Amino acid sequence: MKRVAVLRGGAGNGYDSSMLTGNAVLSALVDSVYPYRDITITRSGDWLSAGKRLTPSQALEGIDVVFVALQGGLVENSPIQRILEQKGIPYTGSRVLAAGFAQNKELAKHTMRAAGVHTPKHRRIGQSEKHDIQSELEQIILDLGLDLYIKPLCSRSPHTYRSVSEAKELERNLVEMLDMYDDLLVEQKVVGTSAQVGILENYRNQNFYTFPASELEHDYVRTNRFSETTKNELARVAELAHSTIGCSQYSLIDLLVHRDEVFFLKIDSHPELTATQHYASAAESVGLSHKDLIYHLIETASWK
Repeated sequence: MKRVAVLRGGAGNGYDSSMLTGNAVLSALVDSVYPYRDITITRSGDWLSAGKRLTPSQALEGIDVVFVALQGGLVENSPIQRILEQKGIPYTGSRVLAAGFAQNKELAKHTMRAAGVHTPKHRRIGQSEKHDIQSELEQIILDLGLDLYIKPLCSRSPHTYRSVSEAKELERNLVEMLDMYDDLLVEQKVVGTSAQVGILENYRNQNFYTFPASELEHDYVRTNRFSETTKNELARVAELAHSTIGCSQYSLIDLLVHRDEVFFLKIDSHPELTATQHYASAAESVGLSHKDLIYHLIETASWK
């Protein structure tokens, strides 16, 4: 039987969500047939297991597969995947390059636009524009209008987004947010219905199994009211995003339905896997329990 290491923690803003996902994975393994090891990377970068500080090689000794519970920027900024690939140890989730593309909203949007998918117009604002925001405002308003979202370029959380509808409000929020983040995405607000679609690879004899679309309202999931045509288009765009960005095993795609068109917003290459989060809830809706989801990811993990 495969010996599993659950790797969680790490330095950065994703630490707390990584610990929650790691806890959920460990809970799923408690009554399983898998021998498992809990490995925590502290905020300072130390590797801990069973109360001991270890080198990565020591922590991974005798392990057959690693469940990577790192979240957000921790995934593409961590050398863990490279370490595991050098050792030939299979691990869950996407590779570093795909995780980086997914985390960077602008790269993901450019990639999907090139693939023929609708995505809201945007403008990237960085530190080089910080001291000359006033001169940028006119062009932003001309290109995008005034009904806008301002988003950190590499943040996953909608709670970090700001909505603006006036020029003074836009200027003030840009200045404030550039004190907090290196790069921002100013995005045109498209009116429509938000949706999320989860992808799981190699499930029920399908290379890419698409979970039913979940309609979102104020960050709450509810039974969707999409037509069959719209559901099919949501599934098509989600699968295209997963494969085009290059994700592995699983992902969660944020989309928007505007009239009869589907817009791509972002993709999460390593969605949170607590039993109550959107991805696990979507899996549960098709009869895949949280435990069986974790086991499936372990059994289909790869290092190539």
